[in-house]
Amino acid sequence: MRTRGFIGLPEEVQAKIMAEALKQIQPDKPNWVVFYPQNNGVEEHLEDEGRTFITTMTGLKEKVYVILDDFGSVEALKENMGKYAPLGLDTSYVVTFLLAEEY
Repeated sequence: MRTRGFIGLPEEVQAKIMAEALKQIQPDKPNWVVFYPQNNGVEEHLEDEGRTFITTMTGLKEKVYVILDDFGSVEALKENMGKYAPLGLDTSYVVTFLLAEEY
């Protein structure tokens, strides 16, 4: 899922963030990825007992969060999504891409 703010980023930046985040994010740990703008002194590392992966990305002007939520079952996610649940939904996970200011 991409928020309105995230969709406002350049498409090539969105694509790079999505590709990198999906390599890093796990159902267990890390289940958060935080992207900082490049050249701000942040070094790649884990925080929160391994739950959050911190990294940087070129082309960013603001911090971006990527969050993996586990609804526990396909049925629980379908119930939560209501009429917006896709017909072929077969996962209990949702990955949300958002600007830090939208959190």
